[in-house]
Amino acid sequence: MPLTLKPGETPVKALALAFARSWLEDPADREAQALKWAENFRNGSRLADLAAAAREAIAGAAQSAPPERFLLNIDHRC
Repeated sequence: MPLTLKPGETPVKALALAFARSWLEDPADREAQALKWAENFRNGSRLADLAAAAREAIAGAAQSAPPERFLLNIDHRC
């Protein structure tokens, strides 16, 4: 599953937001999820933890098999 992000001034939050967009439609929910994961990263979570959570959420939302991989496209032109 491809994910695109622009790191900007808050790259960790931008990363989490890219994942949140894959299963949440409401912008407020996406923002809350991104802030939660930014805090999780400060407390020791890893990218693998976010990817696992995203797989589970996507599978639940779509009621189908989760994606095997994520492809991150990081656009450094801010």
